[in-house]
Amino acid sequence: MKRLMALLVGCLLLGLGGVTGVFGQKKGDLIFPDLKEIPGLIKQLGDENAGTRTKAAELLGKAGMRRSRDIKGAIPALLKMVKDESDVNARRAAAGALGYASPEPKDAVPILINAVKEDKDFGVKIAAASALGYFGPEGKEAIPVLREAVDAAKAADKDEKDKRNLGKAAQGALKLITGSNK
Repeated sequence: MKRLMALLVGCLLLGLGGVTGVFGQKKGDLIFPDLKEIPGLIKQLGDENAGTRTKAAELLGKAGMRRSRDIKGAIPALLKMVKDESDVNARRAAAGALGYASPEPKDAVPILINAVKEDKDFGVKIAAASALGYFGPEGKEAIPVLREAVDAAKAADKDEKDKRNLGKAAQGALKLITGSNK
């Protein structure tokens, strides 16, 4: 229940409170896959084409926004992608989708923490930091690395937008994990 509340609060913080799409239909810029398409999308996470893997992870994330249990079967592949994927866009999409998949914290939190700390791409770091927030209090292991990102953002120059954006994502995740602005 705590993770569900963190997910709902996260959607509101990210401005997703007004999502009104229907599976298989396009609403604004959100396309929700049909439930019957999800097994095929999970299979596409292993495709040789990076663009196909990226799109599959993005669509699975959107399906997870509607109902996380629908994409539970994608969790092992998404975790592997965050850890091992060579394509930055696919890694970023996989990290974002994990935030909506409700994986077990013991499996996902260490991988997402490592992505925030070690990934060379700020987009991946930002997606991983945001995903950590959806664990709510169960993501408390991430608090030190998220605070480090917030501190680095405060010390960043104006032209270091990536660091500042990571700090904003980390601050949002900290709010969801700790329940406070501190």
